[in-house]
Amino acid sequence: MFSLRLNEEARTAVAILERVGGGTLESALCMPLSDLLSCIAKAAESALEHHDDGMGAPDVESGEVELSNLVIDAVSYDGTTPGVMELGFAGEFEAWVIGTAARSSANGDELEYLQAEATATGRFSFSLVREPDDPIGEFVCDSVWLDEFAADTWMDGRRSAPWNYLTEDDDQP
Repeated sequence: MFSLRLNEEARTAVAILERVGGGTLESALCMPLSDLLSCIAKAAESALEHHDDGMGAPDVESGEVELSNLVIDAVSYDGTTPGVMELGFAGEFEAWVIGTAARSSANGDELEYLQAEATATGRFSFSLVREPDDPIGEFVCDSVWLDEFAADTWMDGRRSAPWNYLTEDDDQP
């Protein structure tokens, strides 16, 4: 599902996660990568809601997110207080999102449903933390952040201008 492109420092951080933390990289990343898919779906939904081919903003339900590329390219380690491990991860993604949009028809007297699609690219980051009292191999991830996000959208084959989900004023969860 993902690939790694790590320098020596990042490989050392992964070794610490596995040897000192007692977990595997794959199991530690299950929840954050699932959360990443949710973040991508939410951002793509927003991009699709802003799609405008002259008919106004539709109501969108995102369906499926398919990752065509997911690369973790940075991992850092910080041992803050005794026994606490914090690992920071960052990377990039490319995804295809398919959903359904509902909007008023051209004459405004009925609702029409359209296939909504988006190609999305961006960067993400998250941290994994292990406290001394946590079970061996268990790490906690509070939030996954989309550091960059851009999307091209289509409704029934009509393309909208590229859309950037994040601006400098946006706050994320």
